Amino acid sequence: MPPIKRPITAVMELAMLLVLSSCRDGGDRTPQQPSVRLSPHEPGSTALPSNPDSVELYSMDGTKRLVLFQDMVLKLAQQCAQVTGAVLKGGAGGMDVWRVTCSDSGDWAVSIDADSPPTLLRCADLPGKECEAVWSKL
Repeated sequence: MPPIKRPITAVMELAMLLVLSSCRDGGDRTPQQPSVRLSPHEPGSTALPSNPDSVELYSMDGTKRLVLFQDMVLKLAQQCAQVTGAVLKGGAGGMDVWRVTCSDSGDWAVSIDADSPPTLLRCADLPGKECEAVWSKL
């Protein structure tokens, strides 16, 4: 008995199915980038900076502000793969509080005072929802 010849279209269909199944099963996956927020404030916020350093941060280009906060967090905390947002939460008497969000370590409360170096606290390290409680009072 002679071998059975498959039509070329059947072979092509099989090849296409293999290609499509490799895409569906994983194939070449590109990791998703975290969303980045460049605005210095949240929608509807009326917070304004109360010291010259925060005024400068607030008014600069969003990308540059995120890079500066990235450097600050890395120098002070050494745990931040990428800053994805930095918004002014409020301030008074020359001391302002910013919420800085890192893609891997979450939210940080960064205090900027004209008369002393910046300080930061990792919100996940605080009991309960202390960061949110502080921010709601500003």
